[in-house]
Parts: sequence; structure tokens; C-alpha cells
Amino acid sequence: MLFKNLKAAVKRIATRACAKIHCFGRKERADFEMVQKVEQLQAELDFVRKQCDAAARIRTENEQAAQDAETKLAVTSHTVAGLAEIKADLEQAELQISKEHRAQAELRKKIAKALARKEELGARLWTSEEREGCYRASLLKNANAYEVYTSYIVEAESNLIKAN
Repeated sequence: MLFKNLKAAVKRIATRACAKIHCFGRKERADFEMVQKVEQLQAELDFVRKQCDAAARIRTENEQAAQDAETKLAVTSHTVAGLAEIKADLEQAELQISKEHRAQAELRKKIAKALARKEELGARLWTSEEREGCYRASLLKNANAYEVYTSYIVEAESNLIKAN
């Protein structure tokens, strides 16, 4: 914008200078002043061009920096979204673990209760080995009683034989 205004000003001055030269003829002084003005304007134009180039370079750098910032922001947003998903997954896993711990605790209570019940029932009921052992003892007791009974009978018979 500044460059266009300056260029237009140079053209106007050059046009006026040309008009003055044609009006007043070719005077060296007018030519010299006009040449000086044109050179001065050309120098100012070059300076403005350099400033415009520098501004364009800065604008390009700023645009690149803005694009880099947008890219970083997008990556950061994506990363934050990923971290949020991971956090949600971890929270879900923690809930699942706590549910499993509660379920395990309940199972431990049930197992302890069942073991206590088993002990209680075991105290009242004999195991098959205990029953078999008791049955054998009973048989032995009966066998011993039979032997004692037969020994009494044999003794009684021998006493009868002696007595007769």
C-alpha cells in the first residue's frame, strides 16, 4: 500500500517536472532539481521497497510460525484427547478391579462361611473312614464277645463233664 502511494507520488512529481520542463523550456537548473528530486524519490522508493520486503518476510515468518503453532496445537489437542481416553480407560479398569476385589472379598466370606459350616457339620457327622473304623470296632467287639461267650460255654461244658 505504502509502495503504491509512493510510486504514484513519484509519477506525479515526474509528470509535473516534465510539464515544468516543457513549459519553461530546458533549463539546466530545473533539470538538475528535477533529477535530484527524482533521485531522492528513487532512493525513498528503494528504502520503502526494502521495508516492504522486510515486512513481507516478517509476515511470511509470522504465518509460518502461526501454522507451526496451529500444528502443535492440533498435536497437543490430539495428545490431550488420547490422554483423556487413557485416563478414562484407567478409571474403567480401576472400577473393574475394585468390583473384582469386592467380588473376591465376598467369595472369601462365602468360603469362610462354607468352611465353618463344614467344620460344624463335620463335628456332627462321621467321615466314611470313621464310620468304617467304628463298624470294624463293633465287629471286633462282637467277635470278642462271641469268643468270651464261647469260652464260657466251653468252660461250662468242661465243668459239667467234671461234675458227672
